[in-house]
Amino acid sequence: MSYFINYNECLDTLFEQWINSYPEADRNKFCRDGIMRKVDDSINVDELWENSSRRVMLMVKDCPDGYGYDTRDSMKMNKDVVSDLEGKFYPWLAMLLYGILENRIERRVGDRDIVSKMEEGVVKKVWNTQPFAFIETKKLAGGEDCPPNILREALERDEVFLKKEIDILSPNVIVCCDGNGTMFDFITQENFLGESDYPLDYRYPLQNRVETKWHCRLRYYKQRRMVVIESFHPSYPGLEKWAFLERVMSPFAKFLNECKPQGF
Repeated sequence: MSYFINYNECLDTLFEQWINSYPEADRNKFCRDGIMRKVDDSINVDELWENSSRRVMLMVKDCPDGYGYDTRDSMKMNKDVVSDLEGKFYPWLAMLLYGILENRIERRVGDRDIVSKMEEGVVKKVWNTQPFAFIETKKLAGGEDCPPNILREALERDEVFLKKEIDILSPNVIVCCDGNGTMFDFITQENFLGESDYPLDYRYPLQNRVETKWHCRLRYYKQRRMVVIESFHPSYPGLEKWAFLERVMSPFAKFLNECKPQGF
């Protein structure tokens, strides 16, 4: 018999404390999150997460719907969009997840490969069967936009709770999907995760293909066996698909090849 931690159940206990830390008038805006549940109820995401060598946490800014709900059930509640990968937001995140899970030291997963697998349905299969954590960094639902100052205030206010959520889930790859860098800068501060053992910060050589100037940034924390990577938000204005994927895949491949971490 196999034993595993019920991560989502552990998070529910944390969320009760977290919700009660807010004024009563704001509690209906709180979004629970964690390991995304699948449409297929036979897939036990907690058990899969327990046995995954690469635990990917996708961190977005907040829920834009204006009201709180359990985002772990998004695939069930809105199957046509989330599970079937309609629109832009979820398909791009699905391609990113596939790229991270399939990247190996001996093989670099490139943009064309990911797009090809998307067309073949392989990316959708990974999205709908493999475990990943989907985290609303600002837990109170907002609107269409989440300015850097609002996100920063939420991070500072909920720092202790967010640390506990990360400790419970124990991811080893965190992707900060925030085009302004607010999330990445806060998460990688020394008082949050400690000092990085392997920092990467370089301007991608093909940046002239993008309207905005950007850097590839990654931090590796050897003791925690955790990588934090900066990413654009999928809805970043004027963003091309290749740039969204490459900003993460380029430093991640470089990290794998130079550090050759065990267990990744």
